[in-house]
Amino acid sequence: SEAQVVELEDGTLMLNMRNNRRTGRMVYTTSDMGITWQKHESSGKLVEPVCMASLIKSDANDNITGQDILLFSNPATDKSRFDMTIKASLDGGKTWNGKNSILLDEENGWGYSCMSMIDERTVGIIYESSAGQMLFQAVRIEDIVKKNPVKDKL
Repeated sequence: SEAQVVELEDGTLMLNMRNNRRTGRMVYTTSDMGITWQKHESSGKLVEPVCMASLIKSDANDNITGQDILLFSNPATDKSRFDMTIKASLDGGKTWNGKNSILLDEENGWGYSCMSMIDERTVGIIYESSAGQMLFQAVRIEDIVKKNPVKDKL
């Protein structure tokens, strides 16, 4: 439930959704507009405490990195709704390098989030935080995507 969809560089649609069985986010792709779906290699590897998340794509021409990036936000733990984080994938969601992330709020909150690009340098996120019911933050892309990331697994 609570799914987000993005179009990848090759035209494939990626569906990232809450998994009520507590086994991490489910991720599926389709190349035929939803007639058939294939389980994505990252399925089950993005941890969360069963919560709504946000996933957006920023095309290479629309951000300062000069490459297509996926941005994903959620409480990045399977324990409870804390550690609100934004992560970036530079390879179409196959991996989510731990170096390409930023911790926004480490305290308990409700955790639902929604993101949108503000401009080529900034992503906006509104989320249910520990500081109040709703919090808006503008986050610089350069604070999420590091210049020389070390390859990490999900």
